[in-house]
Amino acid sequence: MKPQQSKRATQAILGVGAVVTIAALAHAGGGISSLADGTTIWALAPYAVLLLAAALAPTRGRALAVLVVSSLAAGFAVLVYAPPLHGSTSGLVFIFIPLYQLIVAVILLAVVLFSRRSHDNRDA
Repeated sequence: MKPQQSKRATQAILGVGAVVTIAALAHAGGGISSLADGTTIWALAPYAVLLLAAALAPTRGRALAVLVVSSLAAGFAVLVYAPPLHGSTSGLVFIFIPLYQLIVAVILLAVVLFSRRSHDNRDA
């Protein structure tokens, strides 16, 4: 798979994950008006970081690694958000799932940035 194909696949997967996240937030909050708070930004932040990592991945292997991690992060979110959320603690899922995703996304972004720097130094 070429790097551009991996990047497009990553964008599509992260788009699906973001849409599912927004739908789950709207459902849990009782409507679209509930999306106008900081929770939405927090829940979507990992997808933005993963998109940045995909855009900066310089080689096919790194782009594929971003694709795999993005697939796992989005798949995890879909599995957790898809069942109807009920109960007094169901809102906590919108705090902790993005936190876990964001930790992994930042680590991946750091790896991509450092490997990009070493890749650029080899080409110079």
